[in-house]
Amino acid sequence: MQFFDTREHAMTILAAAFEARLEPASRGAEEAVRGIIEDVRARGDDAVREYTRRWDWPEADELRVPDDEISAAADRVQTTDLWPVLELSAQRIRRFHEQQKRTSWMDASRPGEMLGQIVRPVERAGVYVPGGTAAYPSTVLMAALPAVVAGVPEIAVATPPGRDGRVPDATLAAARVAGVETVYRIGGAQAIAALAFGTQTVARVDKVVGPGNLYVNLAKRLVYGAVGIDMLAGPSEVLVLADDTGDPAAAAADILAQTEHDPHCSAVVVTPSDDFAGAVVEEIEAQMPALLRAETIRAALGRSGFVVRTRSLEEAAEVASLYAPEHLHLMVQEPFAAAAHSQCRRSPD
Repeated sequence: MQFFDTREHAMTILAAAFEARLEPASRGAEEAVRGIIEDVRARGDDAVREYTRRWDWPEADELRVPDDEISAAADRVQTTDLWPVLELSAQRIRRFHEQQKRTSWMDASRPGEMLGQIVRPVERAGVYVPGGTAAYPSTVLMAALPAVVAGVPEIAVATPPGRDGRVPDATLAAARVAGVETVYRIGGAQAIAALAFGTQTVARVDKVVGPGNLYVNLAKRLVYGAVGIDMLAGPSEVLVLADDTGDPAAAAADILAQTEHDPHCSAVVVTPSDDFAGAVVEEIEAQMPALLRAETIRAALGRSGFVVRTRSLEEAAEVASLYAPEHLHLMVQEPFAAAAHSQCRRSPD
């Protein structure tokens, strides 16, 4: 990770981190994705199988994961420590999104006039879950459960399989915990196209949600309008704002959890504490060897890992506010005070 000192270097770190948000793309990427989408629209399953064989599963055949395969995966995971973690996570995610539910309303207080809003869930939602080289059961829960809470009657997950055509047990178990019954083993732009327009196997959805790589995001952008989308998510980014009461081990775990996704992820630590700055880097090095995706993490941190040591917590909060990260972790004694400071802006000097 690269070190920067005080506010005077804040713009350097921000410029470097902002650059990390721009995932490199060849000029032909969008045209390639556009071609995949049109091909899937025209040829349906045949096109999806062709692309799946090319990039993921050389023997691609049945695109939908059989129900008994999902059940068997869930049964295997139920005997491990992961199952209660999935159940607890699902419970907490549900509780969070219950607070966000929108309700219908009507106002007939003026004679001859009625105003209102009727809120109804879409009929079918498609959840894209990255995969192929790693399992992301948390993505299944975080992307599918909001639809469950909203009352969407049909939810389908699409995720790229491994070279053997299998979807990780953890992903399938998370789908079972979330109440998702339909899982397609397809990924990339072809999965987004299949969900958006439908094929012989894949039912057309009304909205596509979930993170993905450059090609997935380009596909989501190009099908927007034919279907709804949630957002265009770039490479993961995390910023840890800490004082000398922060837990370096927990901060390191947060950083590793995000940077394992992709070499283009970015991680920033901002703190006025020299002791914390040094300790969190030591913890990252200590925890990394035990992780399966250590090579990806090291590439991300070497490219876009930054430590900013500021003169005060207020200055640290300002740096965090200027960067406005996807994931902000506060490890300070007075988190609400730090949140208030984050609203400040750079002064003319």
